[in-house]
Amino acid sequence: MMHRSKQETTWEGTLPQPINLESVRVELESLRLRLSLAEENSSKTSEIDLAETRLVREIIRSRRRRDTQFGANLFGEPAWDMLLELYLAHLEQRRTTVSSACRASASPQTTGLRWIRQLQTQGWIQRQSDPLDGRRVWLSLTDRACASMHHYLQLLAVKAA
Repeated sequence: MMHRSKQETTWEGTLPQPINLESVRVELESLRLRLSLAEENSSKTSEIDLAETRLVREIIRSRRRRDTQFGANLFGEPAWDMLLELYLAHLEQRRTTVSSACRASASPQTTGLRWIRQLQTQGWIQRQSDPLDGRRVWLSLTDRACASMHHYLQLLAVKAA
């Protein structure tokens, strides 16, 4: 057991340091300026993200309309459907489960699971176990996949403009 001296446990002998109001004012002004710039950049980024989110949502809706018009079995790209759904989740800052990704693939669950393994093996998606629920696994795009999706969608947006 350690014993502390009375001097270590009291405030005796210490005087508060004087506050330099000018340095506080300068620091506050610096923080205000940085916050203002961050908000401006965030606003521009969120406008871009919103446009990109709308584009991804429209692509997904378009694919489901195509399935309705021509039949779901005629066109099959479960991996692309999953990448679109996972990218939308990334843009919306939400998480996606394995089950949700399989549903988004518009294919049977076994097919979806096979494509998840393939996408993970190729480095497009990553899995993360839910620490609160051992039965649930989260999926997300890798940084490389996010960058590739963003680049591809930018090319689509430029060609559409």
